[in-house]
Amino acid sequence: MKFIGRINEINQINKELSKKNQSNILIYGRRRIGKSYLINQALNNYDGIKVYYQCKKIDIKNTLKELSNIIKKEVNIPYPLQFDDFDMLLDFLFQYPNKIVLCIDEYGYLHESLKGIDSIIQQKIDKYKNSSNLKLILLGSSLDIMKNLIEKENPLFGRFDLVINLKEQDYYESSMYYNSFSNEDKVMLYSVFGGEPYFNSKIDETKTALENIIDLMIRKDSIGELFVEEIIKNEMNKVSNSYDVLQTIALGSKKHEDIKNKAYIESTASLSQILNKLIKIDVVEKVMPINDENNKKKTLYNIKSNIIKFYYKYIYKNLSVRENMDSFIFYKIFILDDFESKFIPSIFENITKQYLIRNNKKENVINPFYQIGTYWYDDPKNKVNGQFDVVTLDKKGYIFYEVKYQNKPIDNDVINKEIIQLNKLNMNYYNLGFVSKSGFNLSENNNYILIDLKDMF
Repeated sequence: MKFIGRINEINQINKELSKKNQSNILIYGRRRIGKSYLINQALNNYDGIKVYYQCKKIDIKNTLKELSNIIKKEVNIPYPLQFDDFDMLLDFLFQYPNKIVLCIDEYGYLHESLKGIDSIIQQKIDKYKNSSNLKLILLGSSLDIMKNLIEKENPLFGRFDLVINLKEQDYYESSMYYNSFSNEDKVMLYSVFGGEPYFNSKIDETKTALENIIDLMIRKDSIGELFVEEIIKNEMNKVSNSYDVLQTIALGSKKHEDIKNKAYIESTASLSQILNKLIKIDVVEKVMPINDENNKKKTLYNIKSNIIKFYYKYIYKNLSVRENMDSFIFYKIFILDDFESKFIPSIFENITKQYLIRNNKKENVINPFYQIGTYWYDDPKNKVNGQFDVVTLDKKGYIFYEVKYQNKPIDNDVINKEIIQLNKLNMNYYNLGFVSKSGFNLSENNNYILIDLKDMF
């Protein structure tokens, strides 16, 4: 697996590792998001002793035995070494005179097998904070456990010098895994695999984009399907009715009441509990309009992972049918039309937001914006309401973006229709942006912001 991107995270970790005194790092995120690969990449630049241990679902006695063997090897101790408890093990490492890193991966397993481990580590950090060279790194995929480590009630609260909640990579970094593909194919691949480095690294550039999607996602027992099942097994099984809620959202119901009715959830309170748990494990996100952020009635819910969204929209409901069909035929019948006409254009709106954010961070915009998102509108006169999907707000006001993922250029008719609609709704804006898959055919652009696929990639 080739390492791509994550420059900011690598720099943050290297900064902590270069400190003279004791330092503590916490890294957490969903499974397959690249935590272990990130820390191993960072440790390549570390010139001290590296003790890396990935926890397993085994008892504490065997964990101590395995860790003792790793420490003996890395520290180069010629005699037998066995720590009877974590107090002894941590005392040894915190007192070690030379530069040393202890990285405990999948810390959640250790947390579950050894009661009070958070307190034990906290006591050692406090005891040796002014005398130790140890760099302590905790990684984990169990989001409930890992997020709890930085809560006020936890003994380790305030003990971490660096906390990284590792997210998916954006569309641009993701495209570097399959750089030889056309820009349209890059959008297609990102629409399915998103910013998951594990899956993007599996994409075979000798195959077509569609062949990769079929092999990695649609075919029975593909790694994409197994990944979703792994997420379900390890996280979502703790959440009752999560399958129904996820499928309902994937099929297009985004409002709280619509989800409740179509997923047949008993009450508003029950659905809120399910959604809050799915948000906590980083599978679902709230989307609130930037012009009315506190209005719960206008809050929408979205599945964050493109892979999970794709699976629940097209595959989960058709599992029994897929058993009897060729994978390509299954794609043509159950996926193709909706995927090209609705799914990819929807993801392309998200890509547009990511592109604008990248430019904003690089100061490549005239007026840096401080908000980006959807904009809600009400039209009581015509008894309609809805939202504009890509809108930014800066010191001068709002810019509305019209995003078109279609096989013809944006022309003056498209622009004029957008202006008529905005003026009809009395929208307050100072400029317009247009984003086109197929470029532009304009007699004049009137200083509008024009973005096409070549700009994005």
